[in-house]
Amino acid sequence: MNYYKILEIEQTSDMAVIRTAYNKLTKVYHPDKNIGNASAEMIMKNLNDALAVLSNPSLRKDHDERLAEENGKKSDQGPTAPEKSIWTRINQSSVGWMTKWSISLFIAVKVAQFVMYFVDKWHEWFPVEAR
Repeated sequence: MNYYKILEIEQTSDMAVIRTAYNKLTKVYHPDKNIGNASAEMIMKNLNDALAVLSNPSLRKDHDERLAEENGKKSDQGPTAPEKSIWTRINQSSVGWMTKWSISLFIAVKVAQFVMYFVDKWHEWFPVEAR
């Protein structure tokens, strides 16, 4: 993912330009202005990721090196590394333990609801005959 393209800036941009571009785009795609818009939420996530990477000098250097490596690659060299899983992204993110716990609890509840739904349906589909 090219964070410079996401922020619509040049690779040589300084922090002031990065923050200005970020602020401009967040005003357009902020979830409060796009309630229920999943694509706006994804764009905001990408904007936040871009700011986090480009505002950290070491992460920005790694990002620039990866871009240079990708630009130097030929298209016939095979697939690139897969994107990180959602679990890896959550664990490496800067969110606190409470947010991670809340996400885990939400997923556990949804799994339990899913299982209970099929337990109920199982009895409808395969009724037990009385003896």
